[in-house]
Amino acid sequence: MGYIMREYKAPVNDFMQILNAFHTEDSIYDRETIKEILESSARWVEKELVPSNVFGDQEGLRYDAQKSHVDVPDIFHTAYKGMVENGIFGLGLPAQWGGGGAPDILINMVMEMLASGNLSLSTCPLLTYGAITTIDAMADQTIKEKYLPPLVSGKWSGTMCLTEPQCGTDLGLITTCAVPRGDEFLINGNKIWITFGEHKLTENIIHLVLARLPNAPSGVKGISLFLVPKYLDDGSHNGVVCTGLEKKMGSHGSPTCFMSYDNAIGFLIGPAHHGLKAMFTMMNPARLAVGVQGLAMAEIAYQQAFKFALERRQSRAVDPKKRELDHAADVIISHPDVRRMLLYIRSQIIPLRMLVAYAGHVKQQGDEAWLGHLTPLIKSFCTERSFLMVSEALQVLGGMGYTQDGVIEQYLRDVRITMIYEGTNGIQALDLVGRKLLKDQGKSLQNLVKQLRSLKTDEPIHSMVNESADFLEKSMDFMAKEGLGDPVLVLSGASDFLRLFGFVMCSYMWAKRQPFLKSHEQIELQFYVDYIHPEARVCYERLVNNHWSKYL
Repeated sequence: MGYIMREYKAPVNDFMQILNAFHTEDSIYDRETIKEILESSARWVEKELVPSNVFGDQEGLRYDAQKSHVDVPDIFHTAYKGMVENGIFGLGLPAQWGGGGAPDILINMVMEMLASGNLSLSTCPLLTYGAITTIDAMADQTIKEKYLPPLVSGKWSGTMCLTEPQCGTDLGLITTCAVPRGDEFLINGNKIWITFGEHKLTENIIHLVLARLPNAPSGVKGISLFLVPKYLDDGSHNGVVCTGLEKKMGSHGSPTCFMSYDNAIGFLIGPAHHGLKAMFTMMNPARLAVGVQGLAMAEIAYQQAFKFALERRQSRAVDPKKRELDHAADVIISHPDVRRMLLYIRSQIIPLRMLVAYAGHVKQQGDEAWLGHLTPLIKSFCTERSFLMVSEALQVLGGMGYTQDGVIEQYLRDVRITMIYEGTNGIQALDLVGRKLLKDQGKSLQNLVKQLRSLKTDEPIHSMVNESADFLEKSMDFMAKEGLGDPVLVLSGASDFLRLFGFVMCSYMWAKRQPFLKSHEQIELQFYVDYIHPEARVCYERLVNNHWSKYL
């Protein structure tokens, strides 16, 4: 399809090494079972899913305005069917409703492979997972029994419908209304940016819609959540219509829809006026999954760049030992700056993948408070760093990277959305500083500082971890002292605090990894300590010398 073949080798060995670091145990999913699942999933992704990605980008979507239908590329239907039939789709879904009930640490690994294979298509099961989680947690038994089995089986899919033309983050401004009619409600309003709001991959689409009941309190306290199916029990079309598609920078295979609800029949999920709480049941797992998507793009972009660097010849190596005199020029991986770029990517993928696995481990342990801190971090830090890594991978290819033949240009366009959707990265920073830290008065991060200082590590990790602990503790002290009198100062530095937290956690993850490091990873570790970790000091200095904020 282009000058460079789209190739991907799932990092199964790295996944297994991570499992050793966290000592995870599951009565059903033991190490051999997990390895078998990862290997079989990897074979399918490599063979079937990766080739579908280019069609999503170049063929894109077809919207029929007369019928309000959206067609995805034909190959997406084959890929989605394969995802369902080989058990990948339902692997992590509740066993009670027909899913595999696999642990989160495994699911995050499978999700990474899916997103590397086809980011656009992987978003469909991502949202369905969130809908299932919300219905299972909030709906009454009748709704669960009716809707969860076909959702879990992949026969139906789900969406999350929050944003309206006049409001995005501030959901208190929504105007979509729900009028009671017996046991059901008539939903009227318009939503925008609804991912996979319309398609034909599944037999039905279940929309989870935020709306207001009559005489509801103003603001977010008056929001309720409703389940609105595309098709009703008798097979008739509900009052749910896609009125158009966004024309996007990337992720061309994922339909981003304008949705209109015209007397659409819906059913209340959870208590009235508690819709925002219910929706966060869906959004928080989605935010973690978006962080995984970013990491997935960094991985496949790295693999393409590394392969190119091994094959592309340009100029002579500075180091005489790396010269191949039987060729007119040497491969570019022999050049120091190319090796720097590749190390820049790989040295960050390692701790970020560890961080994602760690979040799955924390969730399995039931530590919801600590998971609450990790959620905005993974969504924001993983996606921001991944965008930078994909950009660096494109740079390795030079001019070829800027063309479709270089393939990484698609990954760069696709990964950019991960910094925006499910709450922009700036919103994640405000959530961390304005909610999570205040909620427990900094105790979770104080506990992290203690853990870092108690770690028994060797150099170069020991110094990096202790410096990280110092930066984090001093930053928290600064915000505690200055924030009470000047909230603008604190909130203007929220993004840098989140980045600092990210670098601190990467240090922690390198410490977790140290006993299992392979010889080549020692080089990647040293590069991280010397080249990446100093950015933690930059974030710290920006935060505590935040004088520019007085002009905001």
